[in-house]
Amino acid sequence: MKKIFSLILLTFILVFSAGCLENKYVSNDGGITLTLGEDFKAYMEGQNIPSFKFEYDGNLNTLAGVNYPFYTSFCQNDDLVLSRTIANLLDYYKDDVTIVIDERKATSKTHLNIIQGEKRVKQKIFTDDNMRYYETAYIYLDNGLQLVMTYCRFLYNGETIYRWRETKNIEAKLLYPLMVINDNDKRQFVITPLPYGFTMHVSGSSTIMADKIMADDKYANNIDEDNIYYTYDYNSDLAEEESVAQVTNYYVKYMNATLVDNTLLFSYNGYNFKVMLYDKFFCIRYMGKANA
Repeated sequence: MKKIFSLILLTFILVFSAGCLENKYVSNDGGITLTLGEDFKAYMEGQNIPSFKFEYDGNLNTLAGVNYPFYTSFCQNDDLVLSRTIANLLDYYKDDVTIVIDERKATSKTHLNIIQGEKRVKQKIFTDDNMRYYETAYIYLDNGLQLVMTYCRFLYNGETIYRWRETKNIEAKLLYPLMVINDNDKRQFVITPLPYGFTMHVSGSSTIMADKIMADDKYANNIDEDNIYYTYDYNSDLAEEESVAQVTNYYVKYMNATLVDNTLLFSYNGYNFKVMLYDKFFCIRYMGKANA
């Protein structure tokens, strides 16, 4: 079966220059809130839309002019201050984070941008072990969503540093996997939590996309019916038993799902869902409103 990912997941690929050296920025005192855009919320009347606030002490700068409220790009910061803030976040979620190493580079010389007085100074440094790791962190949040962060990691003076990559800033994205449901002839978006690895990157205008998806019959999911757009192949790098266990463990641990035969039953955000576990793939069915 062809690998199919949900086309409704709001993960936009945005690439900016490393360190945000020339871009305009905005200051964020005490925290940054990531949430879903109003264009999608317009199709989720009466629902409680989860969000995430990245809280910290002091001030952090992010790229100005970003139109996606579920995304932010850090720039024009003191690299050590930002690194330690991210280290605290990853430590807080240490039992609920998956780290993927995208690339390794055997090189020692690099630099940090440090604020001294009113100036931001480039400080040349050498990594402790002559290595840099380009990573993506997938964090399972208490609200059922995933927070994704990309950065470069290395050791300097015995401290783990989380810094921008040479090709882009440190980025944070709050993932919203959405399903179009058709209930009593009324269509709307609902959030359908997915385990790590089951996503698809889409791009374009979020306003146009929300309207276009909602109007397209092929995305609509009726009660207790399979839809190819909510069907997912297992991880091809794992044995079938491992893949089934990965999916099952996620829904049992984070969604309090009940396993009956090869079916996982759970409720999320006021709606019931059924995950059907097959030999090579699994699918998610919408099962109506909870307590209806």
